[in-house]
Amino acid sequence: MQLRTLYLHWVDLNANNHLVGELREFIEPNKVIYEIEYYKDCVDYLSSTFPYFDRISGCPYEKRLLFRFINRYPWFILERTPNDKRPDLQALLNEANLDYYDRWEYLIWNHGVCNIDRYFVSTIKQDKDFKHPWLHDLSIRQYNGCLSVNESPSKLKDMHLFK
Repeated sequence: MQLRTLYLHWVDLNANNHLVGELREFIEPNKVIYEIEYYKDCVDYLSSTFPYFDRISGCPYEKRLLFRFINRYPWFILERTPNDKRPDLQALLNEANLDYYDRWEYLIWNHGVCNIDRYFVSTIKQDKDFKHPWLHDLSIRQYNGCLSVNESPSKLKDMHLFK
């Protein structure tokens, strides 16, 4: 069995990174298993300290801390990686320096950053140094799914926020 692990981080509105849990991929001969696991102490702290702390799509930490997906991708990965039918997929793979499409490797390359929440992934457990304009530039803010942008669309495009 092959195991790959990424660490889930959430960014508060003051641009501080917080460790939230793990994303794991288990590859077995006839099965691929993905797990999203929240760290209870981290989630308890964040949900009591930041009223805008949100859960990962399809994984409500209020119900349980571990979510398992067998032979299917969790929404968290699908939301952050291109559709394999996308016409410009090869150009995106070239930009990511990938020879073939591996969603996990693409997720590492783009740090799982997307415009629907304040999460990112890292190979580093306590990644306090990672900064991305979408999450850390205080002129670009996301409040409860409502985006307030104080920059021009051309600047956003230049920052590669929309791929």
